[in-house]
Amino acid sequence: MSQAPRPESDERARLRRKWRRILIVGIALSLGPLLGILGLALGIGISFRAIEASPAPTPAALQAANSKGLWLFVLSAALGMLSGLSGACLALWSYKKLRALEPAPDALEPTAEPWT
Repeated sequence: MSQAPRPESDERARLRRKWRRILIVGIALSLGPLLGILGLALGIGISFRAIEASPAPTPAALQAANSKGLWLFVLSAALGMLSGLSGACLALWSYKKLRALEPAPDALEPTAEPWT
């Protein structure tokens, strides 16, 4: 005879799947600083190519040529740090929720007061 699953265990399984998905999203977001570093390197490369292409760089010419590269590396670094921080917080929060949903092991329950 097979028993029908209890609604409580179905609900617990659904919550565990939900928090596991959120944990995966948090881990993916916490890799944002790596993409920020990549954008930083690309932006600096664009800026150096613009400096190299100008025959006699003047401050006004450098400002006009480097504006795209500067915005790229400043924006990518800021967005990378923001996504990394939010991803780490999301991953920690969802991990804590997942741990709370795990059943407590019966074997580890103390039988007597250890300090008495």
